[in-house]
Amino acid sequence: MLAGECCWYRKDSPMASMHDVVLVVVNSVAAAILVQAALSKIAAPSHLRQALSEVDVPDALTTTNAVRLYAGIECLAGIALLFSATRSVGAVLVAALGLVFIGLGGLGMARGSVEPCGCFGNPAGRPLGITNVALGAALVAAGATNLLTRSPTGSAALLGTALALLVLCLYVNRAWAWPLIRPRRGTSL
Repeated sequence: MLAGECCWYRKDSPMASMHDVVLVVVNSVAAAILVQAALSKIAAPSHLRQALSEVDVPDALTTTNAVRLYAGIECLAGIALLFSATRSVGAVLVAALGLVFIGLGGLGMARGSVEPCGCFGNPAGRPLGITNVALGAALVAAGATNLLTRSPTGSAALLGTALALLVLCLYVNRAWAWPLIRPRRGTSL
């Protein structure tokens, strides 16, 4: 372990504190959301491009390259949150992305957005609106918490993020994942 890196458990206690557990869960979920959303935007940038155009974001900010740049920043912010050396930068990026999400959600509500933003790879999902505002507020809170407290990083955060990504991916892709994991009727194991 590197000097200054927070560990999952404290040397004076065999168990993690509740504070540490909550922060690992918060960081894992925030990182999973950002990475999943970023990968979706990289794979299919057209959905967000259309949603941004609908709410009159300038054309120069809605190009495919711009959307993929935003996705790269999202991905880096989520990953940076998981390591002690980059956690502060990640926390600032996560909070800044949260503010952007709040702004876009507010813009979508104000302008009556109906175009799905394609968040999480769902082209039939929700338009820019209240969901973006709520998610943005949660990301601002996660970023601020990481700036104000010493958050656990390292293997526990990585494992938590991997598990959160798995659950999120299964949920987002439940239409095709559920038939794969559910036992068929009339078959026995």
